[in-house]
Amino acid sequence: MTLVDLNRILDPAGHITSRIGDRTVRWPDGIHVTVTGGEWFQHLVLPETARLVHQASG
Repeated sequence: MTLVDLNRILDPAGHITSRIGDRTVRWPDGIHVTVTGGEWFQHLVLPETARLVHQASG
């Protein structure tokens, strides 16, 4: 099984944060990612996901 570590991306200092820079990345519940947060980290997640799919397909 392979995982993309979203915690490392969304909590760069090692603890839950709702803001990274000037962006609110989590809803007040502390769990769910905001639309802005998703748009911000998609460029980090999608290339890694594509690499993993390519690697798995052979």
